[in-house]
This record gives sequence, C-alpha cells and structure tokens, in this order.
Amino acid sequence: MLSLYIHIPFCRRKCFYCSFVVSVGQDHRMDAYLDCLSQEAANYQGRRFASVYIGGGTPAYLGAPQLQRLFEIIRRHFTVEDGAEYTVEANPESLDE
Repeated sequence: MLSLYIHIPFCRRKCFYCSFVVSVGQDHRMDAYLDCLSQEAANYQGRRFASVYIGGGTPAYLGAPQLQRLFEIIRRHFTVEDGAEYTVEANPESLDE
C-alpha cells in the first residue's frame, strides 16, 4: 500500500515545538508553490495511492481556493483508491466554516 505525503510549509507563525521546514510571512508564494507542486507531481503521473496525508507547516492555512487547487492537482496527477483516507493537518485557530 503506497501513501502520498504532501508538505505544505506555510504558517502564520512558527510554533515552539515545531522542527519542520516552514515559511512564515511568505503567503504571497503559496500559488507559486502550488505551481511547482503540480510540476513535480507530473513526474509521478498515474501512481496509485491508498492514503493521502497533507502535512506541514499548516496546510489548512491555505485559502479555500488554494486547497481546492491542491486537491485538483492530486486528482489530475494521481490515482487515489476508492475509500482512501485523506488527512490534512490543521491548527484550530486556522480553521473556519
């Protein structure tokens, strides 16, 4: 069973417990990051995954249009099995309806 991990490095601030690569104050680069992510994903076109984990950073810090675009990139480039588990890391303060 293959799992797909996608790192979204953007955060509002760096948490004291975090040891991951993150970008604070770089919101203007989110769309360019997704452009590059799409180009990289094309190298793995058609790979099949049983689960998708989106971590970071704070992936939920992306705006709704950017999250939608991220899932479109996944659908366009990969085959995700029916009933696959999707996980998206989030900090409660970065969520809204």
